[in-house]
Amino acid sequence: MKIVSAAPRTTIFSLLFIAFFLSACSKSADELDIVNAQHPLLEHLLPSKGQDFSKREIIWDREIESLAPDFYKSVIWRADNAPDQWQEYRAEQLAALFDFYDSLSAADIASAYSLFQKEYVAAHSDMKYKFPDYKANLKVMLVPGVSWGGSYIDRRSSGGKEYLALGLDWYLGQASPPSQSMVRSLIIHESFHDYHGQLRGGSVNERDYHDKGKLFWQLWDEGMASWGMGSVMGDQSPKTVMLMGYENYDGCRDPELATLFLQEIDNKAIDVENPASVKKWFGVYQVKDLGEDTPPMIGYYLGWRTIRLIEQGGISSDTFLSWDYATAKPYIIKSLEAIATEPQCAKE
Repeated sequence: MKIVSAAPRTTIFSLLFIAFFLSACSKSADELDIVNAQHPLLEHLLPSKGQDFSKREIIWDREIESLAPDFYKSVIWRADNAPDQWQEYRAEQLAALFDFYDSLSAADIASAYSLFQKEYVAAHSDMKYKFPDYKANLKVMLVPGVSWGGSYIDRRSSGGKEYLALGLDWYLGQASPPSQSMVRSLIIHESFHDYHGQLRGGSVNERDYHDKGKLFWQLWDEGMASWGMGSVMGDQSPKTVMLMGYENYDGCRDPELATLFLQEIDNKAIDVENPASVKKWFGVYQVKDLGEDTPPMIGYYLGWRTIRLIEQGGISSDTFLSWDYATAKPYIIKSLEAIATEPQCAKE
């Protein structure tokens, strides 16, 4: 297990010894590439609180961003999307990051970063147990700047790497931090995106997703990761495969929502001009555009239901995991049409 950080020399040697020992004990173990910014945060950035921005930026550049400069430039600062404006955006975001981490205790930061590293290693073990052919050829990013829950990011088409960005900032910003089990579920979900890409011959080029992608691409990808999480965890129930908000959902709106999705199935997968048209299906709060009683990330759920129907129809996972979007589309339509014609729940 490779762990990149700016830890003191003795800590690095200790970690290398542990990694060597673990690899010697397990010949089949993957070489996990984990970039963990816990030590530079605690030992360099937090003690610089009160210094002016330019001095703290030097510390940031030297101790944190240097751990993964390509990741920060392409993913966090979005330089590819705004080549003439990303440095201004970076300065704004850095100032906000400094303020955010200044508001946190060292104990909370250490606890969160340690938890995410522990849970990633455990989640990877769970993935390998269920799917022994999975190879995690990616960098696991436990660093400041990931303000969302997490995501698998493939930058290989533009000369970059594969990343698994995990949302430490998101976690630390919650009034009530998510449970340990939810953190592991999130990591399994995002890891399965990586595995799914391997089985179908590679992830989709990001530019193609922006330029050519359809809404059902998101349904298929997120539904598949939800199905994969259920497979790894041994429980294909909405409460397990959905990360939040499905404890009391009875499925009564499924026919209505499946009908609506069929009407929008060929809308853009990513709509810069009208992001709400996508977020209402795949967001957390924006789903209220579909009705106040709509649970979060309903597109994930409909995708999961679609794949469950395909599986229950006798098609093996080895088969449907290898499908491209064009092959999957008629099966998606057939499954959504089946959901759309399910009996309506009796109204009280």
